[in-house]
Amino acid sequence: MRGDTSDNSPAVPAFEQGAMAAMGLTHSRWLLVWRNVLRQRSRNLMLATMIFFASLVIVYFSQFLAGVSRNFSHNLIALASGDMYISSKIKREVDKSIFDREYEYFRLPAGFEKQIEALPGVAQQMSRLEFDAKVVSELDNVPFRVMSFDVARESRLKNNFEFVEGRMFNSGEYGVILPIDFARRHEVKVGDQIRLLAQAANNQVNLLDYTVTGLFKTQSLSAWFDNYVYVDLSVARVLVNDKQALTRLNIGLKEGADPALTTSALNDWLKKNVTAEKPALDVTPWVEGTATFSELTGAMQLSYMILITLIIILVGASLTFSTMMNILERTKEIATLGALGATPSTIRKMLVGESLVLALLAALAGMFAAAVISLITAHYGIPITNKELSGFLGSSYFFPAFNFAGYVAGLLVPLVIAFFASFVFAHRASRLPIAQALADR
Repeated sequence: MRGDTSDNSPAVPAFEQGAMAAMGLTHSRWLLVWRNVLRQRSRNLMLATMIFFASLVIVYFSQFLAGVSRNFSHNLIALASGDMYISSKIKREVDKSIFDREYEYFRLPAGFEKQIEALPGVAQQMSRLEFDAKVVSELDNVPFRVMSFDVARESRLKNNFEFVEGRMFNSGEYGVILPIDFARRHEVKVGDQIRLLAQAANNQVNLLDYTVTGLFKTQSLSAWFDNYVYVDLSVARVLVNDKQALTRLNIGLKEGADPALTTSALNDWLKKNVTAEKPALDVTPWVEGTATFSELTGAMQLSYMILITLIIILVGASLTFSTMMNILERTKEIATLGALGATPSTIRKMLVGESLVLALLAALAGMFAAAVISLITAHYGIPITNKELSGFLGSSYFFPAFNFAGYVAGLLVPLVIAFFASFVFAHRASRLPIAQALADR
């Protein structure tokens, strides 16, 4: 009779034993990951600090660029061109910058202001008259550009000027304001009489006397505004001998208005109400003429990409060196894991996971810090003491703007760097023969 020595417990299928072992190994692997992240504290703290600041710089600088773009474009729309403008047809393949375009005189029918403002999406319209003239002083005749606007209607543009001497001319006054550099160069003072010589709309030449009421430097878009002398719109129309003359009519849109719908409505209105054959008129969105703005922001975007490249090189080199040293110091530990049954894939995932966890935690901390700084500076603003930078941004304070892509980059760049910096060495370590690893010191 054969004795019964068998175990009465139910047999565990082989695949379930494998699954349980895999779960235990996975759990142990992540415990090792956390332990090893905390073990090399000084080295990992240095790496984490570097990744923290890298992520912070990537995120906040993207908010900076978004703020510059929004601030500058807002000033272009509010002060220079409107969301769109009506003008003589332009040669788009040639005249790509609103700062350099030549506009012909045109006229709109009486009462057009109310008709245009009644169109869907239109908030306001702002008349401009811009033409070449000669500023005639006692010493010289100087070619210059004249810009005129309705002082009473455009308070924002009026407030853009900072007067070094004198004041803004009044509506209907035969006054002129001059850029301070121009006035000093030609020895013109407030109170002096100068003459503006210009070709009128009917091809005659007119010469009118003006009193210099103020010398200015501009607060915004200064490189462009300082190229003009300014007179009142009604007075400029006397100089060009046409009481209805325009060179551009800026159109400001209501918040949330559809630009395409408003453009279509404006074009339909022009076809119905403007019968003059010459010049042909066109509605131009402001973005079509912002080549100069695109160049400026393009240079800043290039700087941003160069900055990210430098961060990738610096952080990548640091992570690579750290991973290499980490693996060299832990060859016996890696061999022991292999002897205990850890597969090369498990070892590789563990080593790469250490770098990813470190990069993730530091990047999230950097993103959070960038978000806090962005919220604070967006609320209070950053004072700009540099006059050239203030003129470029169009404000004496800088306000960053939310940019989702910056947060994505701030997270992905450190993670991608950490993965590739650690994968090569981790892969080599996972393939190392156990006997050789145990023999290494």
